Amino acid sequence: MRAARSFRASPAKNSGSGQVQAHGVNLGSWLVVENWMSHSSPIFSNTAATGNDNGEYSVMQALGHTVGDPLFEQHRSQMYSEQDFADMASMGINMVRVPVGYWIKGFDNSGGDE
Repeated sequence: MRAARSFRASPAKNSGSGQVQAHGVNLGSWLVVENWMSHSSPIFSNTAATGNDNGEYSVMQALGHTVGDPLFEQHRSQMYSEQDFADMASMGINMVRVPVGYWIKGFDNSGGDE
């Protein structure tokens, strides 16, 4: 994890009621990349001078797919590791929120009927 805080959450416990207390984190700017959350990513070092560094859409407009796609692939594959998830679990984290943009699965903006 990039900017992990040092804390120790109490482990989630099941008191026999079937309920588990949630201890969660948000993994923002991993799959929906935003400059304000990951401004040190190589994605944004190539776009700062253009002013198109607010998010994925404006970055891709500035860089195009030839340059932008490999940068996003690098960002997404290196932002978190399996060890990060193991570390979260060891701190008592038992839930993660992973924001996902609709375009990540594919998006047809041709205007045709579905």
